[in-house]
Amino acid sequence: MAIAGETAADAVRYQIRRKLRLHVEVGPAIAIDHVTANREDGAAEGINIVFECGELSAAQIASISLPPAREGREPEILKYTFMGHEELMENVPQWRRAMAAEAATVARVGIPYLEDGKPVSNRAA
Repeated sequence: MAIAGETAADAVRYQIRRKLRLHVEVGPAIAIDHVTANREDGAAEGINIVFECGELSAAQIASISLPPAREGREPEILKYTFMGHEELMENVPQWRRAMAAEAATVARVGIPYLEDGKPVSNRAA
């Protein structure tokens, strides 16, 4: 989630760095989902964006480190795994399947993401 003054690409870099201890280059958006507010469960309206961030090197994979639990809380992330498209589609929540499918469809082509009229693909963190 981006905070005031932070771009979507900056939020991706921050979250990946905070949750996996990885530094990635943010490429083009490969899926954008406008989600309307849900009065039944209180979910706010928002925009979810999936960015292409490239493939991880063997060194990056070896360096993945999940954050420890905060005092008195369960860990935010218990484990991670790598999976192919079919396995992903079987495991992603139903409400996320359409976005995951669309992202996989355009992963090779991409949709350019710009900030202030400038592409951010491969921009240094």
